[in-house]
Amino acid sequence: MSEKIQRFDIPSKPTRIEMYRAFRTYLEKTMGEPLSKAWYADSPEERPELYADQPHLLKKGQPE
Repeated sequence: MSEKIQRFDIPSKPTRIEMYRAFRTYLEKTMGEPLSKAWYADSPEERPELYADQPHLLKKGQPE
């Protein structure tokens, strides 16, 4: 009863958004279809928490 290990690539020294997108791609491949639209709303305005490690991409006055 050995389980097949599933792996997905995460870039070295990734930013939060790169990790999120790598995980999203993994889920798409695993499920075999696109995810809901909410998974693709990942701009700095829509998901500022994914850009906390890149403050230069956030607009001033936006929460980190």
